[in-house]
Amino acid sequence: MIESSVSGQADIEEFSRFIKLVQTTDWMRGRHKQIAALHALCTDSSHFFILNEMFERMVVMAGSTFTEAADWIANDISSYTGNDPKTHRIIPHDFDDKSGSSNALFEKLRISFSGISGWDSAGVFSKNLRDTLSDKTITSISVVDDFVGTGSKVSKLLAWIANNRDDIRVDIISCVSLKTGFERKYDAPVFRRTSAWKVLEKAISEMIPSEIRDLAIQAMKDLEDAHGAIPESFSFGFEQSEAAYGALDWSVPNNTFPIFWKKSRLEQSTLFVRARR
Repeated sequence: MIESSVSGQADIEEFSRFIKLVQTTDWMRGRHKQIAALHALCTDSSHFFILNEMFERMVVMAGSTFTEAADWIANDISSYTGNDPKTHRIIPHDFDDKSGSSNALFEKLRISFSGISGWDSAGVFSKNLRDTLSDKTITSISVVDDFVGTGSKVSKLLAWIANNRDDIRVDIISCVSLKTGFERKYDAPVFRRTSAWKVLEKAISEMIPSEIRDLAIQAMKDLEDAHGAIPESFSFGFEQSEAAYGALDWSVPNNTFPIFWKKSRLEQSTLFVRARR
């Protein structure tokens, strides 16, 4: 149970909004302890406001959301490539190193592709990129992940692929991508396209109305200060990504606002988990 310690009409209104979100948002259920810890950081209505805004904008990979994203990816790849996948391979890949999402995505995509004519064979999937590149009958691949951030790791992977085989074409497909990574100009000759189920803009500086943006930015800074364990390099997410993104079954990227995954000095339980590097 989350208890209120707020006062003032604006605070009460935002707290009521907060409670409604907890009660109606599937991924928030069963996480009352972690949510209460975030709520405890708030000391005025602007803090409640920005926390509520982030919860409302949060895209979380879990359950039906993950299924919807996987189905979208299956339709996107099959529509673009056609119904003869003999020369195409799908490779689930963790751009965020050990996030643990690739195995879950592999199984989910196999189910999503099972209903698409010509794509119902497990042969269209590969877990070994090097072996796939060595097969000269394969002319194109879709590298798929749950999340693409700024695109720096995508750029490195594309360069590596081009160095090993420059005649193949590579599609970068994700459940969710930051707009920065989605719109990035990749100069590797193997790159063909990017595609994503959801493209995220910066959740504060690009999504909050301009007339209250400065207030919202200050409110998030206040929450980070109250949290007390966030280094400057992760403030507002890595490279200030401002990603309102979460995952329940694997590690979240450091692009996500750190108050949602960084352990504080007082609380060791976080809303989302980020694997230690």
